[in-house]
Amino acid sequence: MNTYIFSGNRLDANQHLRSQKIQDLIAYCRRCSQTGDAVNMGQAAFETSMNLLSSTIFSKDVVDPYANSDPQGIRRSVGKNFYKLLQQIEVLIDERLEQRRTSPTSDSTDVLDVLLNTSQEDPEAIDRNHIERLCLCIVKETLRMYPTVPFMIRKVDQDAQACGYFVPRASQVLVNLWSIGRDPTIWEEPLVFKPERFWGSKMDVRGQDFEFIPFGAGRRICPGLPSANRTFPVMLASLLNSFD
Repeated sequence: MNTYIFSGNRLDANQHLRSQKIQDLIAYCRRCSQTGDAVNMGQAAFETSMNLLSSTIFSKDVVDPYANSDPQGIRRSVGKNFYKLLQQIEVLIDERLEQRRTSPTSDSTDVLDVLLNTSQEDPEAIDRNHIERLCLCIVKETLRMYPTVPFMIRKVDQDAQACGYFVPRASQVLVNLWSIGRDPTIWEEPLVFKPERFWGSKMDVRGQDFEFIPFGAGRRICPGLPSANRTFPVMLASLLNSFD
């Protein structure tokens, strides 16, 4: 099941689902902004991820963001196909550049506009690739401070020594991802949200750097990692492009 759902080919084939669920999230946030209601972004992002997974498996949404509970009814069919991940981000940038050309007096001051202004004022300071990498830095910093789960459960396959303690074979251990992400011996100012700490860093989420393993590591790494890699950056870029 994991191989089928999270294979590269299957994830690419379901690109239209990710696009639709992110558009649903944008529509929900826009409606809340018009009515003056506060948006719990953690809950909204979680519901988007749940509906994406349920639509992939059952072709149904399991959560209705407009209600406290959902009868698991089928919502409107998904829309047209979009481009792949990096192409989607490029499309957002192209649309904003065209908007700025046709409406040079626009008073939009969102993050994308700030980055584009910097790029135009000093072309060597930032370019399109920088904007895409900045979005990825924000995703990484969010996962560092707020991992999907606080603990990772593992079983020791052989006797081991850890920090002066003997850990017998077959012991169940809890890896505290929340604590690792806020360890001052690893991270400078760990309680401060600083996406720039990942700028120029080769640290990735694929389990190669044990100070940053939001999806686990090794053979039991989270099977949803490829899906998350495709979904999170597009979700973030869409929100930044749609709201100040």
